[in-house]
Amino acid sequence: MSSTTWLRDTLRHWQSQQLDFSGALIGYVGVDVIMTDLIQFLSQQSVPLLIVDPVMGDDGALYPGLTSDYVSHMRQLVKLADVITPNWTEAQLLLEVQFDELPSEDDLNQVFEQFRLLVKPEAQLVVTGIPTQTGILTAYQSQADPVIQTILTKKLSGHFYGSGDVFAAILSGALSKQCSLSEAVSLAVSGSSVALRQTASFDGQRRFGMQLSQLLAWLSHQQGVNTTFI
Repeated sequence: MSSTTWLRDTLRHWQSQQLDFSGALIGYVGVDVIMTDLIQFLSQQSVPLLIVDPVMGDDGALYPGLTSDYVSHMRQLVKLADVITPNWTEAQLLLEVQFDELPSEDDLNQVFEQFRLLVKPEAQLVVTGIPTQTGILTAYQSQADPVIQTILTKKLSGHFYGSGDVFAAILSGALSKQCSLSEAVSLAVSGSSVALRQTASFDGQRRFGMQLSQLLAWLSHQQGVNTTFI
């Protein structure tokens, strides 16, 4: 069974059961027709917390096999989201802009201003993987505070497959526990760093994904709002 057929059957089943969703996280999709199906389904649902991680590129380029049509579909999907978590490359693809290798503060402000024209008014934006001379920035802007906040982390050498997925998963879990965006981003950055450091020291092939055992242990000791995180 193809993923397209499976998803359509799954969506029809969910609709027939009249399921109410407390939240949803959408990451890598990779197929235009599935994107269309998801957009149509989510347009007809009331999802209190929809988080979209628009996975489609990195290091200044679109992933192989994806086209400009896919980017257009992603623009439609993020318009439905409550929280959007693009990396720096994906932010530029969505906005059809291109900046220097090391963006300035004005560049960052421009990205957030242009996203306000793309997404719904109450949406919250988190941009990851912003390169600087001293490390990697994560920038975010919440409904409660229009000021763009940033967190700087150390850049580790090499490519880490799945690091964005780890970040989005931690962020989504924290938000579902009623953490504020600031709390959720801080937790996601710290947790991702735990997984990145373990993966960097792992004597194996990184293409198989992130090492998560230390992250899971770390998460078990974190406190959310009124409850442990996991």
